[in-house]
Amino acid sequence: MREKEILVLVKDKWNPRAPFFVKLITSFQDEESLYFILTYAERGDFFTFLKRAFKKGINVSRFYSGELIQALEHLHNIGIVHRDLKPENLLLTRDMHILLTDFGSGMILRKEEVDRVEEEITVNRRSSFVGTAQYVSPEMLTSKGCSPASDLWAAGCIIYQMESGSPPFQSGSEYLIFQKILKLEYSFPDQFNSEGADLVKRLLTLEPEKRLGFTDICDHVCYKSIKSHPYFRDLDFENLYRTPSPHLDLYSDMYMEQDPVWDKYPDMTPGLGKSNTDRLFRETLDEPGLTSEEEEEEGEQDLSNPCYSLTSQTSCIPESGDMNDLTSEDRNKLLEEQKKNNEYHRFVENNLILKQGLLDKKKGLWSRRRMFLLTEGPRLFYVDPKEKILKGEIPLSAKTETEMRDFKTFFVITPDRRYHLTDPQSFGSQWCKAIDGVAAYYFKKTVE
Repeated sequence: MREKEILVLVKDKWNPRAPFFVKLITSFQDEESLYFILTYAERGDFFTFLKRAFKKGINVSRFYSGELIQALEHLHNIGIVHRDLKPENLLLTRDMHILLTDFGSGMILRKEEVDRVEEEITVNRRSSFVGTAQYVSPEMLTSKGCSPASDLWAAGCIIYQMESGSPPFQSGSEYLIFQKILKLEYSFPDQFNSEGADLVKRLLTLEPEKRLGFTDICDHVCYKSIKSHPYFRDLDFENLYRTPSPHLDLYSDMYMEQDPVWDKYPDMTPGLGKSNTDRLFRETLDEPGLTSEEEEEEGEQDLSNPCYSLTSQTSCIPESGDMNDLTSEDRNKLLEEQKKNNEYHRFVENNLILKQGLLDKKKGLWSRRRMFLLTEGPRLFYVDPKEKILKGEIPLSAKTETEMRDFKTFFVITPDRRYHLTDPQSFGSQWCKAIDGVAAYYFKKTVE
């Protein structure tokens, strides 16, 4: 209901010079579901586009940074704070202009509600935060509430990502990311535009009141201090909405034709009724493993040391299965080779990767292909192998158990959750053996 209220307000207060939002066309419901009919963003999400954008020069990053600031200026002017601003929540139109979406975490700033909302935020912060780890502002982490300045912090993170290709704050876990945010621990790569770096520094300040643009937040928000920054030199903010995107011809392949699911199921109906739920469940069970092309591609990526192959058979665990047989000399040698040759080393906090491989991680009805990395510690990280982004970690402890379902499918069971994993190459038993053996070695050692 909060999201609908915000979408209605955005539509009612529509600004033709800042049309950078999905628009709620209508909404309705049936006995089981609620429905929003929204603007169609034909070119997909901005996160996917970013991989190309940061390589195309300052004209592209300046253009989209300008659209983002123009969007935030209008959003804040009508009293809305997004609170979960990130590249995934920016979509792209056919003409490659941004559309801000996903207001589920948004907040409408009404004077009579400020005290209640701040109290709500403080309660929620005891166990979680509002937003996404890499883009969340320090005041949100320290239970100091939020303001439009929280969105300006996230904008600074996104501008950094446009220029460099990755967010400013990265680490192996959310906790470590939060520590870096609170310490303002980040750096600029050599190729980073100097004016862009200055803008990012002025947006990424720990105190919201010192953030560039904060003094512009009043009854009528107008981010003059940001728009006048040298980074935006000669950018016509008022006419961005009708200015062609730089290098538009380079992104013609991002056009999204009709989803092939309609070719496969031409009579498919909306909603999640029994027939659709059954279809989704069948598709999940029938989801194929690696295609022959993917297997061939993996073979091309294998290195001479089998420890760094991208298949599930790879392991640095001694053949005996006894971690005591891995000498300090062998461990140090393997770690040095890993630093030089393994592209996933940067995700494991300088730990030796003992076993790695592609697994399908299932959550609900959906599965996602992830590169799993079992390391010293023990730690069990998983990474998106296409985007090269750390997606999370399965916490291992003395109470962790594994359970085989069949040759492919197995479970990692922790006190708080049951993780459903599938090895497309049918080596699930090897994963169970490795996880159990490594966990037993380290936790027995800790007890002793």
